[in-house]
Amino acid sequence: MVAYGGRLSAKLTKKFVEVCKKYNYPIQYEAVPAGTGTDTDALQITKDGIPCILLSIPLRYMHTSVETIDLRDVENTGKAIARFINELDNSDLEEILCF
Repeated sequence: MVAYGGRLSAKLTKKFVEVCKKYNYPIQYEAVPAGTGTDTDALQITKDGIPCILLSIPLRYMHTSVETIDLRDVENTGKAIARFINELDNSDLEEILCF
């Protein structure tokens, strides 16, 4: 799942979604209108700010002893992140990091 919100980097998120579509990775979207409740909240306001995207792996019963996850979702998320990193080049980074 990829999150969209005012505090998250739209450019990084767009690039990640493009990579997922290019390689046919399943993707879901989540709207985050305010704080995310994750470490991205602190990272994006550290010093000059660090551009962040927020990815989540779908699961049930979070923070319980019966938390359930599909291993295919974990594998696909890992593969999508690796592809995303591999697809970045210097021109992407310059454009993305100049905000």
